[in-house]
Amino acid sequence: MLYRKYIGSVILNDEKVFLVQNDKFEWILPRIKVEDFGHSNQFYNNEFYLTYKLNMKINECVGDSIYEFYSMSKKSPMCNTVLWYSGIAEENTFLITKEKGQKNAGFYGLREAFDKITYTQEKNILNKILILKKQDEVCKSRRKDA
Repeated sequence: MLYRKYIGSVILNDEKVFLVQNDKFEWILPRIKVEDFGHSNQFYNNEFYLTYKLNMKINECVGDSIYEFYSMSKKSPMCNTVLWYSGIAEENTFLITKEKGQKNAGFYGLREAFDKITYTQEKNILNKILILKKQDEVCKSRRKDA
């Protein structure tokens, strides 16, 4: 079995989510391949910029996904591990790299993003981020009122 590690991020800009369409025409949350998970957030920010030309700030780890599948192209079973972070884009400009298998990308409203995302585990991560964001807003509001 071949093992791969990724850092993925739910990148928000206002009330929109950054999605990428890969070379299989699947809509996914952006991710970068890493050798190990022991890097700083600044390292990940730089890697996301190099991959997507997107100015963003990674905040905190919000979960992970581990899934196995058989790769027809590699003729081998695969195991992907994705460590998911929340992120905020400073602006909504980016540049896709077709050589890296990116077909399309963009910032999409929440409803459209949920409809576009191909994989259930990524919809769940997006939902978790939105719940955490809402909880944070409620806590901040309560602190103001206290």
